[in-house]
Amino acid sequence: TGEAPDYIPIENVAYSYPVVGQHYFMPKEYGKGFVQLKRGQTSLFTDTMTYHANYLTEDGNVTEVPLSYDSSRRRLNFTIDPNMQKSTTYNLILTAKLKDTNEKRIEGKTTYTASGDEKNSYEKRHSDADQLVREDLGKELLAFAFGTSRYKTFAEKINGITGQQFYYNTYASDVYLIIATLPQDIFDNEEVFGTSYTGEKPLIVSLQSTAEDSYFKNDIKPNVYDTYHSLGIRPTNRDINEYGFPPLKAVVPYDNYKKTSYTYFPYCYELPYYYKIDFVELRNKAANKYIDANSEAAQKVLNYYFPLIEDGTYKVQLTYQLPDGTNTSNAYFTYRKR
Repeated sequence: TGEAPDYIPIENVAYSYPVVGQHYFMPKEYGKGFVQLKRGQTSLFTDTMTYHANYLTEDGNVTEVPLSYDSSRRRLNFTIDPNMQKSTTYNLILTAKLKDTNEKRIEGKTTYTASGDEKNSYEKRHSDADQLVREDLGKELLAFAFGTSRYKTFAEKINGITGQQFYYNTYASDVYLIIATLPQDIFDNEEVFGTSYTGEKPLIVSLQSTAEDSYFKNDIKPNVYDTYHSLGIRPTNRDINEYGFPPLKAVVPYDNYKKTSYTYFPYCYELPYYYKIDFVELRNKAANKYIDANSEAAQKVLNYYFPLIEDGTYKVQLTYQLPDGTNTSNAYFTYRKR
């Protein structure tokens, strides 16, 4: 089995907040930080030491906060520094200090190599046996880099989106999907797709329409989804658990997002596509109902023409979720069809 390491290997991190390598961390989104370990390392935490999380900038400024270890959950906990600078690179350094302040520092050497792609790189620690990054910080247990956003919270970020332009992917003559371009890059892979340090889950989750638009309320809902219920028809052509029924959750990552230098809003409004799928199924099954029972409701479906998405606004809700499953806030983005 070998001797247990006297630090936390980056490979032992299941997920963290801030996320390892995150580019757009928002300091006032949530007040608590954590590192979840895959395997417990209780031996690193003793009564002879005090433990600290240090936020170190590239110019050497450091903010220190207390660090604790929950051995039952294999989790390190600390507070988030709410005063972090915007658009700044930080090193989060978790350290231990001897309670006897007269103890001499242990010499050692710490080096880092870049890992990951250009968009989501992070610093990977290579260590000798006993190491300190700086004498005033203490013995290093774990260190990684992350960057802060220009925004303090998720809602501030979404509300701060300006200058967007809207385009339409034509799936069929009567089905448009809405996409939006952005004048600046404000999203990262951790938020949209997830990485190994988010538990392979995105930080932005539960995207769905607020169902406030007139296209849905006055046309699609009464003529398609209400008719499903009135005719007693059950949808079977798609998995309704994926996007719901109606498919209000069909706001999905844009396929070409990674290929567009991240200048698109990363989600595509695909509800009309699934409205059409559900309508075609309803029409086909209603035809059988009409033949079998001469149903007026079924005849109404057969005489209905599926409409092109109307000019107007289409509001969606986005939820920010930490890697441990904690939902911190909701924000709203509005698509436009003109």
